[in-house]
Amino acid sequence: MEQDIYYGGTQAQWNSLTANKSILINGMTVHCGYEIEDNVLVAFTGTDTDIVIPEGVTALGDNAFKDKTGIKTVKIPSTVKTVGKNLFSGCRSLTEVTLPNSIKVLSDYMFINCRSLTTVNIPSSVTSIGRNVFHYCTSLKSVTIPNSAKTIGVELFDSCSSLESAVIPDSVTSLGGLAFYGCTNLKTVKLSKEITSIGNSTFYNCTSLTSVTIPTKVKTIGTNAFKGCTGLTSITLPSSVTTVSDNAFAGDTLLKTVTIDAVSPSIKNKSAGERLLPRLAAGGVVSCLPPRRE
Repeated sequence: MEQDIYYGGTQAQWNSLTANKSILINGMTVHCGYEIEDNVLVAFTGTDTDIVIPEGVTALGDNAFKDKTGIKTVKIPSTVKTVGKNLFSGCRSLTEVTLPNSIKVLSDYMFINCRSLTTVNIPSSVTSIGRNVFHYCTSLKSVTIPNSAKTIGVELFDSCSSLESAVIPDSVTSLGGLAFYGCTNLKTVKLSKEITSIGNSTFYNCTSLTSVTIPTKVKTIGTNAFKGCTGLTSITLPSSVTTVSDNAFAGDTLLKTVTIDAVSPSIKNKSAGERLLPRLAAGGVVSCLPPRRE
């Protein structure tokens, strides 16, 4: 039975009472600071900086916290199963998010432009990571990607200029292009053994990267894949590689050693390597491994 409830105070007093609080009215808990419809949190309307999303919420809608620049921390309860696109986009003061083990997909643009975010632990329930999830997270230093993840969208860490290391687990079979574009502080990276291509501009302008092990199932190295990696000194192309696209290693001014597996059907000799990688540093060497015995 519906009832009318009247409040006798001023608007300012009501705003102070309800801001970011849960209040009890006639035995019913009312969560203030949120717009919740059918257990979906569609918008945050409060002013608090440390957010604890109420238990019972099952989904976080698109743009629910977008451009809430005052938010610093967020705890998401285990009742939440799905999260929308652009969820925390533009939350420039956000430093910490607790993600529950109930989430399977990190949505597109989830943390884009969260410039104070330093670390994220992705739960082991996640199987898919969308596009541009950490784009422009310029303070991000580390992210743990679980062995449950299978697919990663394009531009995952685009312009994460503080990221120092990354491990893409062997569960991942697809890594989108521009994954580490502009990660100028990236020093080490371990790629999944199961990926079959290194996409366009994957490591473009990763100026601190000195070496990369290309997995033995990779067939294609995309356009501009390692372009501008001015710290890269050596690279080995495994026998699986059949295509190295235009400008894959352009501008790699310290690249001196390129080793090409002679078993590769289309990249099998020194002259081919010199055509594909014509601008090695002074004194650079393109060499071929001898054919392996089966």
